Amino acid sequence: MKKLIIILVVILVCILIVGGVLIFMGTVNEKPQQETTVETTAETTLAVDTTIPETQKTEPTETVVVTTAKETQEETTEATTAAPTTEAAKPTEGSNTLPDVEMKDIDGTVTGSGSFASSTGAMLDVQVNWQAFKDSGGNRKVRLDISLNCCNLYVGARYDGLTITLGDTVKTLNTDAIEYSGSSTNILIGSIIMDLPEGATDCKVSWAFRGSYNQIKIDNITASGTIN
Repeated sequence: MKKLIIILVVILVCILIVGGVLIFMGTVNEKPQQETTVETTAETTLAVDTTIPETQKTEPTETVVVTTAKETQEETTEATTAAPTTEAAKPTEGSNTLPDVEMKDIDGTVTGSGSFASSTGAMLDVQVNWQAFKDSGGNRKVRLDISLNCCNLYVGARYDGLTITLGDTVKTLNTDAIEYSGSSTNILIGSIIMDLPEGATDCKVSWAFRGSYNQIKIDNITASGTIN
């Protein structure tokens, strides 16, 4: 009986020893796994940190594009602003002439003269100087010299730019381009000789400007007067 008890005790001790060894071995094996997990986590953290600088690297590229666009716009603005200051051939004051204008010397007896002008308020006006006369056949005529009072004027040629109405008669004349820079001047833009009815006759001369001058929008500039 005692032997049996001793054997059971020995078996129990062995089981306890084996169980302790197994528990100890299990604990040892678990530690490397935890360390591996920690290392993996650390590597993952490093991978995330690496992507942050890559995102930051793309931002300067957009900034460079914007800066380049601004510089290009500034260069374009400078070129546009500089264009009007470019030196170009400028005509002599009052040198504008018309190839198709009827310009004749008065052949007859002068009977009257005068002038009239528009009033735009923009320092750009049409002035008409007239001289009435009788030719050798006794016919009444009038010569009209039409000019512009202006300064710093740049305008293109005008087909039928001048419209002259004398009584019931209407005439049109082309006008050349004008490029003038300087102080106030008088530029001839057309001359014509027309039949003059008897008595006082209304005269109206209109020039198609079609633009802005001294920040005032102007379509046509008209000068009106009476010739007798």
